[in-house]
Amino acid sequence: MPQNALGASKVENKKKKRVLNIVMIALIIAITIGGVAAVGHVKGWFADDKEKEAVAVKVTGIVNIQRDGISFELKEGACVEDDDIISTNDEAGGIIEAGRNTYEFAEKTSAVIENNNDRFGLEITGGEIFGILNGDDKSVNITAQNKKITSKEGVFSVNVHTGSMGINVFSGEVKVFGDEKEIVANSGEAVSIIGDDIEVMELKASSLNKFNIDRAIEASNEHKLCFSNEELKKVLEDRDRESNANLQENEEAQGQETDESSSSKPGKNPGNSSSQSNGNSGNVSTNYDYSCTIEIRCDTILNNMADLKPGKAGYVPSNGMVLRKIKVGFNSGETVFDVLNRVCKEKGIQIEYSYSPMYGNSYIEGLNHIYEFDCGEQSGWMYKVNGWFPNYGCSSYTLSDGDNIVWAYTCKGLGEDLGASIG
Repeated sequence: MPQNALGASKVENKKKKRVLNIVMIALIIAITIGGVAAVGHVKGWFADDKEKEAVAVKVTGIVNIQRDGISFELKEGACVEDDDIISTNDEAGGIIEAGRNTYEFAEKTSAVIENNNDRFGLEITGGEIFGILNGDDKSVNITAQNKKITSKEGVFSVNVHTGSMGINVFSGEVKVFGDEKEIVANSGEAVSIIGDDIEVMELKASSLNKFNIDRAIEASNEHKLCFSNEELKKVLEDRDRESNANLQENEEAQGQETDESSSSKPGKNPGNSSSQSNGNSGNVSTNYDYSCTIEIRCDTILNNMADLKPGKAGYVPSNGMVLRKIKVGFNSGETVFDVLNRVCKEKGIQIEYSYSPMYGNSYIEGLNHIYEFDCGEQSGWMYKVNGWFPNYGCSSYTLSDGDNIVWAYTCKGLGEDLGASIG
């Protein structure tokens, strides 16, 4: 081949390669842009203003979002779209701002988002949400366990657990719809929903958990609530005082048991104190990841012996303590019921309970042969954790390290003699 022909061929090949390279680069750029756009669509990077009406304005800990079958971590500033599923992990939370309204997610809470042109809604599947509504034009619709909750303006919280739901109204008005019934709760009232039973009662500061109290204190800066900050802070201070006292008592009890054990003669079983005097004592096995305290008492019966059924007096300890406060271990995910059932078996305390498939919970009927209605038509067993009486079953309360559990017997007022207000 002539030299000039060969040279022309090489030049032509170089031109073709250059064109091919340009085409490949363009394809890579197009693919990259397409990928970014796809991810951005899922994560809401390029949402228009209408979609951005619902935005995550605060995120603490790990909060997950599921969109179009893809899960990723929710970040502050990300928009929240219709059909998104939001879930918070342990010690995590987030605030969703929709228009002029805000919804704060507590830890271990999950909800499906409804966000369209004329309505913002939440379908709460579990956990607790604190809402602050400022009279936005958008109607608000919250659903849980086949119940619909609506409000236009106010401050309230909704907690959802297996078989039960509670609503606390701090200001404004909340309507609850279910089974063709409409219930209205106003500021200072609470709604207790167990299955299809709906009851409105007085909301008391002592019935609130820490999440509600902390959120209410913050909300009071801009809204007039049914409680003052002083009332709310006093509840927290009283619980801290009780918790510290419980801790000190437990430490003293452990020290006393150690002294008694060391002073007992060789070969002699020191034994536990009789349940008829000062309750069973001694910690149960602690080969667990976490620990809590538990006690069982029925001292309210001592003031209502005239109402006690015949033949039951022998089961009531002289000091009302069925089980003196002890420290026990538990593993992650265990509930108040799990610990109670295990402790009763290890300490030889009679326990009888029933499981309700409808509510998905275990109900404590009797402890130490003392049953509901044994001391009046309003009597029965109740539990509190860290000074708070939950409005849901003990099988639904997942324990945290250091919790203080008290099982107590109420005789009058469905817990009023224990200082309880279930709301």
